[in-house]
Amino acid sequence: MTILLALNAIAGAQAAPTKNTLKRVHQFLDSMVTNPDAIIRFRASDIVLNVHSATSYLSVLKSRSRAGSYFFLGSLPKHGLPIQLNGAIHVNCTVLKLVATPTAYAELGALFHNAQEAKIICLTFHEMGHPQLATPIHIDNTTAVGIVNSTTKLQRS
Repeated sequence: MTILLALNAIAGAQAAPTKNTLKRVHQFLDSMVTNPDAIIRFRASDIVLNVHSATSYLSVLKSRSRAGSYFFLGSLPKHGLPIQLNGAIHVNCTVLKLVATPTAYAELGALFHNAQEAKIICLTFHEMGHPQLATPIHIDNTTAVGIVNSTTKLQRS
């Protein structure tokens, strides 16, 4: 899961490789040899699906954005306390098909995509006998959070 972004970028450049692509492949392989043992920690939790959703705005060719998500089982977040991360059960790294003009729209596109994937995982857990509460999705963009929670007010000039 720690190499998804690098692999995604290299795979995207394979159609028209350059010297920079070769340099990135060598850098990736050097990193893999230098750090062969990734450690994933799992802690006891309440088995509540949590999602961290993030977007890299206009970071891909053709003015597109990259969406990423980190799905893990933890507990419900408590206000004022840090979120206890657990080992991932699913990691997603994808390029959004839409070209979003403001950053907040790219964040909302990633949020929508990640919420769809979370619904599938929640249904799977329900079938396994672990019904889920509302899934907390953590976003680092305050504008996107305001739009989703209906706390952002529209200003007209």
